[in-house]
Amino acid sequence: SAGTDITYTLTVTNNGPSASSGGTATDVLPAQVSFVSASAGCTNAAGTVTCNFGTLAPSATQTFTIVVHINPTATGPIANTATVAASSPAEDTNAGNNSSVATTNAQRAADLAIVKTAPATASAGTDITYTLTVTNNGPSASSGGTVTDVLPAQVSFVSASAGCTNTAGTVTCNFGTLVPSSSVSFDIVVHMSVVTTGAVTNTASVRGNDTDTSPANNTAPATTVVSPQTTPGKVTGGGVIDVPGGKANFGFVAQRKTTGGPVSGNLNYLDHASGRHVHGPITSLTIIGNSAEFAGSCGPSCTFYVAVQDNGEPGAGKDMFNITVTASPPYTVGGTIRSGNIQVHGDDLPAPNGSAVSCAGEGIFPAGSTFNGVPLNGVHFGSGVGLPGDSSAAGDFQALLLGTSLLGQPQNINVVGRASSSSVNADGTTTFLGLGTVEMGNGTPPLTGVPFSVTATTQGLRIILGSAALPAATLTAGGITPP
Repeated sequence: SAGTDITYTLTVTNNGPSASSGGTATDVLPAQVSFVSASAGCTNAAGTVTCNFGTLAPSATQTFTIVVHINPTATGPIANTATVAASSPAEDTNAGNNSSVATTNAQRAADLAIVKTAPATASAGTDITYTLTVTNNGPSASSGGTVTDVLPAQVSFVSASAGCTNTAGTVTCNFGTLVPSSSVSFDIVVHMSVVTTGAVTNTASVRGNDTDTSPANNTAPATTVVSPQTTPGKVTGGGVIDVPGGKANFGFVAQRKTTGGPVSGNLNYLDHASGRHVHGPITSLTIIGNSAEFAGSCGPSCTFYVAVQDNGEPGAGKDMFNITVTASPPYTVGGTIRSGNIQVHGDDLPAPNGSAVSCAGEGIFPAGSTFNGVPLNGVHFGSGVGLPGDSSAAGDFQALLLGTSLLGQPQNINVVGRASSSSVNADGTTTFLGLGTVEMGNGTPPLTGVPFSVTATTQGLRIILGSAALPAATLTAGGITPP
């Protein structure tokens, strides 16, 4: 194998008829090997080994050994020619047998070993880095290979070092020549799911292009113990995002009211294009800075995961909303919101006895309904508002009133508002109130600072904008989770 020592044996025989007075055996070593040692009587000068011998009677022999090291990068046949010359040329009656060639086929054999490291502990909803280190233990140089890491289900790929690619959670990293005792490392950054707890083990493997002399060290695991976030916090949001074929509304409140306490809240999400309605209680929550992740159940064999980012005041192209649903069929969409708002309430902790309202859906108005002279047909809406129970409120409301202009063309009126107060009505329903912005959809400047109130029931919405009380909108798709 390349990277190992071999021994050349040179045997000089006197075929007679007379005794030889001696001579010299010469071996010019090939470029693929380097001199290590030789028998007594031999010397090496820059890769040319000369071995002197004395009198040889007829049929007598003289043997020399030369030990060489095959270069670790050598491959293929290595031809080595040795020659012999008598001290007195006249003594050699047959010069035709004065040289001999020996050929060795060099093959690479490299023991590639992999070691994987990861943080011993991590929090759910955070990023961690796996480091994969491949070392060539020799004896040959490795011509390269591939590291493969099948990520566990509890993590998702974020990024990796140059030379690595990710395909559906399988990360492959290619490397080139590694001489003996050298190493190459790759980093893989992954995101720990918000619902993960306990030990998460990830195993990586390496496969070289050459023969591996010790495959037992070709795999390496690393384990991280993941703990859930336990600090109190609250996230609210209501708005609309682009989805394939149209729009989708969302409304949610997720909160952990006490340190180490359970997570509560609800999500409502409606894809107006496909009609897919995702709703259910929120059971896990992680907040990091202005970002948050939460998850919950949306039915048998159905789980939703939502990642949001609060990037400032209400408006298009700022906050982020991404949702993944593990169900049949699976569903993943998201991006910057088109309208609405998301709030990560890092300094505004939820009240211990508070409640929430979330909604996302479609509704219709009674015939003849109008707003500011625009006939109304229906409404798309999304809202998530926390209700501490003390007449305050925190959260957002977004609605698109579907109307018709005087010219018979669609005129959609967009309403975005931030809730600041609430009240309990005589019939047991709850109303949240605040100030909002109304865009009439006809090119006129938006109306800002418009007082609004929304009363949400399981059957629909009652909306007041300024002094205009809209007729109750009846829910036709989606859902409303009242307090």
